[in-house]
Amino acid sequence: MSEKVDRPSETVPLDASAVGEVTSANGQRSDPGGRVLTGSDSPIAGQSALRRFRRISAALLLSDAGCVLGSLLVVQRLRHGTAIASMDFLGVLALAVPLWVAVFYSFRLYRIKHISAWEEFRGIISASPVVIALITICAFWWSTALSRVWLGSTWAFALLFELIDRRLWRWHVRRSKRLGRLAFRTLIIGTNEEGEHLSRTLSAPVRGFVPVGHIATSEDPPTSVEWPIVGTVGDLEKAISSHAVECVFGASSVRALWASL
Repeated sequence: MSEKVDRPSETVPLDASAVGEVTSANGQRSDPGGRVLTGSDSPIAGQSALRRFRRISAALLLSDAGCVLGSLLVVQRLRHGTAIASMDFLGVLALAVPLWVAVFYSFRLYRIKHISAWEEFRGIISASPVVIALITICAFWWSTALSRVWLGSTWAFALLFELIDRRLWRWHVRRSKRLGRLAFRTLIIGTNEEGEHLSRTLSAPVRGFVPVGHIATSEDPPTSVEWPIVGTVGDLEKAISSHAVECVFGASSVRALWASL
């Protein structure tokens, strides 16, 4: 679905099922079926971008566990064929998966909405050797012999699987942002030229924001803006609740006022 705003030759694509409701130019809210929503209507459950990001983070955790598990099984198959796994290998298997997930969590690699693809790549390159080192230390403590070839092969396969897996997840996140499924409903504090420029910038689908309106301040009297003015600074809490807002941006010209909120 494409919802065209009052801006010449620019269309912002939105996924109506993901956004859950649409705000018209006069501030009237309606659901994808056209029903007008009132202030008493609660946001549609399960459609929040924050909830979707949390589900992606949980899925990332499971896929990371699958990557290290798969690397261990591949190395085991290459080295020992179809032979029955030893108790030492099973012990390493039971240890490696939680260690991998724990170290990746400590490197903030599950906060996908807060880190860029480059930061994620650097984090993976830094975190994966830490896991291998911890596995080596634990194996030494348990008097389990792990060859350098085994450690190197496990790290190489785990890193390969992880980079492919994260690349696919990044593609999914970018696509979901363009469709509006991971777009944060956003309020802009300020109705001056800077606030209007901010709303135009954030409305680009790839950025992952959907402006729902402006908050007027005493410092910048309302001017002609492309999104509705949904209230004043005193109504901010009510506007956030009634429009299911997940993100708030303030123009730098009202930064002093924003700092006092």
